[in-house]
Parts: sequence; C-alpha cells; structure tokens
Amino acid sequence: MTTAEPKPLTSPLWGTSARTCPPVADATCDVLVIGAGVVGLTTALAAARAGAGVIVADADRIGAGTSAATPGVASVLHGTSCQVIEETHGTEAVVTYVEELTRALAFIRAEAREGAVPSRELASHAVVEDGHTAHFLHRERFAMRPAGLNPVADDAPGLPFPTRPSIRIDDALALQPRLYVEALGRAVVAAGGLVHEASRLDRLEPGSPITARFTGTDEAGRRTTAVVRADSVVLATGMPSPDLGLVGPRLLPTTVHAVAVHGATVQDAFRIVDDPLRPYVLRPGFRTGQVVVAGRAHPTGQGDEIAAVELEGWVRSHLPGAQVTHRWSYGCQRSYDGLPLVGRVGLRGSGTYVATGFGDDHIAAATAAALQVAGHITGTETRLPWSPVHQRGSASGQALSLLRLGATKLRYRIGKY
Repeated sequence: MTTAEPKPLTSPLWGTSARTCPPVADATCDVLVIGAGVVGLTTALAAARAGAGVIVADADRIGAGTSAATPGVASVLHGTSCQVIEETHGTEAVVTYVEELTRALAFIRAEAREGAVPSRELASHAVVEDGHTAHFLHRERFAMRPAGLNPVADDAPGLPFPTRPSIRIDDALALQPRLYVEALGRAVVAAGGLVHEASRLDRLEPGSPITARFTGTDEAGRRTTAVVRADSVVLATGMPSPDLGLVGPRLLPTTVHAVAVHGATVQDAFRIVDDPLRPYVLRPGFRTGQVVVAGRAHPTGQGDEIAAVELEGWVRSHLPGAQVTHRWSYGCQRSYDGLPLVGRVGLRGSGTYVATGFGDDHIAAATAAALQVAGHITGTETRLPWSPVHQRGSASGQALSLLRLGATKLRYRIGKY
C-alpha cells in the first residue's frame, strides 16, 4: 500500500500568529494606530519611546496581513525602484529615499537583535536572465550613485540557473517576518503602549481630539463596542479607510504568490527584474536546502489560480528537483509614482496620517515610513518627504505617472495583463 504524498501547506512558511490581545476598550491616547503590521507597530513603538501614549488596534491579529507573509528581505536595493523615483521625482528624491531606507535598516537590525528574531546578513542582488533587459541594471546603478551607493557588478551571482551579470549591495538582511512583527508588538507593550486585536474601525469623526468608533469580538465570541479619542490617528492598513486624502486612486492593489521549496540552495537575496512589474524574489530559508520564492504579481482579484500555477512552473524550470513544501499569497499596494504615500491627509490641521504604497516586499520602506510619521507626530522631525498631499515632483511627471497607472488598471480590467 502506498502512502499519499502530503499536500503542501497553504499558509506562509513562517506560520501565523495566535491571538493574544483583547479587543479595544474605551480610552483616550495621544496616538491611535490602525493596523498591527510592520508599519503600524513600528510607528507605535517609535512614538511610545518618544513619550507618547499609544494604542494599536487591528481588525484581525498582529501580522495577519501582508507584513508576516512577505519573503522578509530588508535592503536598499529593491529592483528598479531608484530609477523609477529618479525619472519621476529627480535625483534629490533618490538621495532621500536611500537615506530613509538606510535609517530603517539600522532600526530593523536593532529590533530583530533585541527580539531574538531569526535573521541573517546577506547580499542583495538585482538580476536579469535576458541580455535585452540588462539596461535596467545599468540604469539602477547610475540612479543610486548620487546617494553614495555604487552597486557591484557581479559576474557570478550564485543562482543555480544561467543569468546575466547582476548588481549587488552587500548590506541586506533576511529575517523571519512573523516573529519580527510579534517582537515589535512585545516592544510596543514594553514601551508603555497598548495593542488590541479583533477590533474593526467603524468610523472616524474629525475634531480635536479625533473620535474613533470600533466594533470588536472578545475571546468568547461576544461583540464589543468602544470609543477611542486621540490627538493623532495613523491609518496603517494598506488601503486607507476612510480615504480622506484620495490615496486609493493612486494605489495599485496587487497580489503576490510565494512558495517554499526543499532541495535547492541560494546564499543571497535575489530580485529578477526582466519584467520590473512582475519580478521574482528568491532568498534562503532557515533550513539547509530551503529556498523561498515569490513572484507572478498580478492585480488583486484577477488570475489567482493562473498566477500560482505559473509561479510553480517557473520554479520547476529554474530549480529542477526542488519540492514545494509551502505555498501562499499576500496582498500589497503599489504606489503610482515609485514613492510610498506617507503623511498627513484630510483638512488642514488634521491629525490623520496614512502610510502605504510600499510594494511587494516592503519591510524596509514600511519601517522608514513609520519612523517618519512617528517623528512628525512627536515633534522630533518636521519633514515628511513622501507626503501624499504635497507636490511630488513636477506637474508633468505626476500627470504621466497617473496616466500610466490608469492605463495599467485599464489593461487589467480588459484582461490585457
């Protein structure tokens, strides 16, 4: 009698967090954060350490969204992002972008170390397989130089299939994203903040303070209601709701598929960018012979099954003999112009902030955004370089970015993806 082969798991390799926090109760605070992922918890942690009274509320569990499902790579080199930013916003924006991600990486390293989160230092590569797309690598290298970075051209990047020379930056970190998010949650509580789960935001009422009304579910399944009044509210939920700054039309909701395989080896993190909108990301797992692969990004709600099959077909052709042990997918929000959308929204003087538009593997950008927002709220810094309401480059550049996003959404709707 033969034993049936076990079916691959449909949850992330990293697992999912158990619920540990009660729903939100009536309270007042300085800063209310909606969303308990990397951006929400990092904002709360930085604000709490600056002396603010902080409450975090999530409709589900800590890390139940994108943050705990990504491949978990933090790097300044993120495919073709710098050349896109340079094209739309200019060289100075690239310099600021690199500075913000560098600051974020230092924060992530410190918190991962403090929280005993499994992590490893490695190099980050941008790679192409087709020589006709090698110009992406050259453009990215030149775009990063004004920021003081000069990625190394690597003739043998170390992938188990043929590629063209890559560009490489050695200062990157791969970590276990679920455990990192949980560590951030513990740090928020240790700093004096409160974290609540199963608490859905029903509505925000403007004023001073802002009033937030919640519906929750306690551990016995009973419905709860609560009112929280806060001087500042941070919407850290990907697609902001309520959308006070018309941020949603400038986002492209995207689904990315991922698998973990056994029987292959890579030593570094790789982003294959022959198609910059649909890259493949590879990183080593934490077991010998384990590799995590993410890719086949597509518009959310369209083509899930096809994209998942295509990703596994790509894995079979590029990592022959490797066995898929886990498969999952996660959602993310792509910005229309290359920069995240981070800052205050609503009427002038409003205390409501958004932080979104980080793309497919967003730990570094989300952390940078969170530090910006927390610093602005607590008064330790005044600038919000990725503000969604201030001018973001030239009017012509912004118009072109919006036209491109509109054309992309139209192609998705009519099936020309």
